[in-house]
Amino acid sequence: MLRGIKIVGSLVGTRVDLKETFELNADGRTEIVRETRKLGEINESIANVERGDIEARIVLDLRDN
Repeated sequence: MLRGIKIVGSLVGTRVDLKETFELNADGRTEIVRETRKLGEINESIANVERGDIEARIVLDLRDN
């Protein structure tokens, strides 16, 4: 972290990789960057991701939509 290393999640990895990632997070050595948006904003959200307009992952809130 002191060197400004940035790790971006992906669908590639083993169960061991996932376990190690959870351990890093439990130790407070990671930061999850995310935005929460309403389901009704899904089309705009997808467009933002495709254009690279966001610095986070998007989490859709399925409540009260």
